[in-house]
Amino acid sequence: IQERIDFVIFAGDIYDNEERNLKAQLKFKAEMERLENYSIPVYLIHGNHDYMNGNYFDISLPANVHLYGREVEVKQFIKENDATTVNLYGFSYDKRHIHDRVIQEYKKADDADYHIGILHGNLDGESAHGNYAPFTRSELLSKQFDYWALGHIHKRMEILQEPPAIYPGCLQGRNKKETGEKGFYLVSMSGSDTSLEFVP
Repeated sequence: IQERIDFVIFAGDIYDNEERNLKAQLKFKAEMERLENYSIPVYLIHGNHDYMNGNYFDISLPANVHLYGREVEVKQFIKENDATTVNLYGFSYDKRHIHDRVIQEYKKADDADYHIGILHGNLDGESAHGNYAPFTRSELLSKQFDYWALGHIHKRMEILQEPPAIYPGCLQGRNKKETGEKGFYLVSMSGSDTSLEFVP
């Protein structure tokens, strides 16, 4: 709200299904409603910890939250003041373990100014987490998107620079090995230029 951003992306694992909590879900809903009050849309996918068929309390999110289904789909954002269009591609886990190379289902549609991939999956070669929806750097590059918002790996990692492909990491350490600064990325795109700011 302070930064007057155009939209927010959550790349999965908002909750942990094994430690579900009604208070947490209600708090998240309230914050999404705050964003709705400022006309800020949210693009959200489910990951392996908050997969769609998990045991959750049935709490609906406001209309500004755009949820993705099991199949890769595209949702389009249109900026009001200048009609800039952004295609956001993503899918949600419908179960805890997805081992398919879902990256192959991402298809660029040439009807937008910018293309952003939202992917909850494991970079090939990383062994700290489950090898779910695996992908390689070259597979990301082959899609010719402008930015990749990644989820699943808890450690903050910038795995590509052009186009940027970012694991922002967990906001909260999940065990004693997950120390250090936690935060999110503020991403600005203008023409062919993309700037990244990590905000602790």
